[in-house]
Order: sequence, then C-alpha cells, then structure tokens
Amino acid sequence: MPVDVACLLADACGSAARALLKNVWSEQTLYAMRQDLPSDAFGVAVIWRQLTDEQHEALLEFAQLKQVERSDHECLLSQILRYAQPLFVEENRDLVKGLCEKLGYVSPSMVEELGQVLVHAEVDPLEFFRESSEVPGRSRYEALFCEASPETSRLRGLFFQNAVQNASPSRRSHLLETLASAVATLTTAERYDAAAMMHEIRNAVMNRYERELLPGYPDSMSHS
Repeated sequence: MPVDVACLLADACGSAARALLKNVWSEQTLYAMRQDLPSDAFGVAVIWRQLTDEQHEALLEFAQLKQVERSDHECLLSQILRYAQPLFVEENRDLVKGLCEKLGYVSPSMVEELGQVLVHAEVDPLEFFRESSEVPGRSRYEALFCEASPETSRLRGLFFQNAVQNASPSRRSHLLETLASAVATLTTAERYDAAAMMHEIRNAVMNRYERELLPGYPDSMSHS
C-alpha cells in the first residue's frame, strides 16, 4: 500500500479513509473531485486531497467499473423478477411456503402461519410476518402475491437475493440446490409447467450469483 494511504488509515482520519476505499461508488468519488454536494459524511473530500494523481485515476476507474457492476446486477435482478412472477400466484402458495421453509425464512412450526401479521415470530429473517408498508393489516408475505408494486418487487427480489443467502458461497449453493430440488420434485409429481418455471428461476438466480464481484476497493490500494 502506498505510504501516504497507509498513514491515513492509521491516523485520526482512518475511518473516513476506509469509508472512501471500501465504498467507492461513483457518486462518492465524483464528489471528491467536484466538491459541490451539500454534505460530506464520510470525509471524502479530505481524503481525496491527500491522494496522489495516480490514486485519483485508480479510484475513478474503479468507480466506473463499480457503476457498471451495479447496472449489470440490476439487469440480472430484473430477469429474476420476470421469471419469478408466475411463482407468486394463488395456485403456487404451497410451493412458495415450501421454499420459505427450506430456505430458512420460516420455522417448520410456523409455515402454516405465513400470511398472518405477527409481532413475534420464531424465525423471520425477511420479516414476512411484519405488516406491509403499503397496505395496513396485510403481511409482507401476502404482498408477495399482490399486483406489481414497489414493495412487491422489493420483496420478491429479497426472496432470491438477501443477506441470508448472499452471506457466503456455501449459502448461495444452498439456494441453488433448493431450487434444483424443487424442479426435481415437481417433475416427479408431473407438474411439468411448474417444474419448467422453477428451472427458469434457478437459471436466472444462477446467472446473478455466478458473476464475480469486484473487490471493495482497487487492488493497487489494498496491498502494502
């Protein structure tokens, strides 16, 4: 790591430096260059002035790559939502409940309670038992089956892309294996249309997770 950056990480500005390096989205880096936004919560402008021209160039290039990565992931998420749309219909409620149980979104003893608004649920990482932010009295789980809305799209996205499943490669494998198992089970039950739907969903999810993520900040600024 360049000496000046290493010193920054060690002194009183260390937290601001790490925020810049680990959260180098294009808007933060461009702020450091323009210095025309109303606030600078991460101390980006301060750190920016301490970096060399070479480091400025590395950060700006990396920020552009991050922006492309984010756009790419948004496109892949849109594909997941499109293929998952026919999953969240009345006739597939049993399938969705089964997935919730296998993916750890609900405890086995609470599966049949899905759809209710409950303040205290034993297992509820996606808060499906919580009340909808759009319709009072409706649970977030029920929102999965509603017409397209910001909340519905957000929750369907979380169903296949969330901290529970994104935490590690092994958790991602669990998600893909669960979807593959659902395809096999549906095929055995001769529910061929549902099996084909789940196969498309699994492919879309696999495309999302197989994309290699960029590191938190440029390699040139991560080594001593």
